[in-house]
Amino acid sequence: MKLPAWHYTTGLHWTLIRKSGALLPIPTNGAPANERPVIWFSLRQAWEPTAAKGWNENGKQRLLSMQETYEKCQGFIRFGVQAEALRDFRAFVELSGIPPEHARGLKLAGKRRGADWRDWRVSFEPIPISDCFVEVWYGTERGWVRVQEPDAASSVPRSGPPR
Repeated sequence: MKLPAWHYTTGLHWTLIRKSGALLPIPTNGAPANERPVIWFSLRQAWEPTAAKGWNENGKQRLLSMQETYEKCQGFIRFGVQAEALRDFRAFVELSGIPPEHARGLKLAGKRRGADWRDWRVSFEPIPISDCFVEVWYGTERGWVRVQEPDAASSVPRSGPPR
């Protein structure tokens, strides 16, 4: 089996995803109105650096690490799908309506965070969570743990499953 592509998100978003029953396309940050919304995925199997969340601390903005994202954003969860079902970044640029300068800006911002645009995949269509592999992050000691049924992650655990 080929490795899946992952949509990384936080526990803060899990309730909305669970309520809708699907991952839904949303506009890319700073996207012009004519750009098609997408769901972003990555082929990175441990962590996608562009999934790091911004955090305001003492009036200064910084990016959270993976562990800090888990601690400050009510947990960390990812949804996996077969990468072959998704579009690569070049297809995203061609089909989304993104201006070329914005596409270059995304690639540059990703590179600055340690990401590689060649790992990025998108879907223009909603993806039911029942079609996904769902994994929950249990911190640096436990890592990613597969949740057998998406409803089993109804509240993103903070401590971890029984060993």
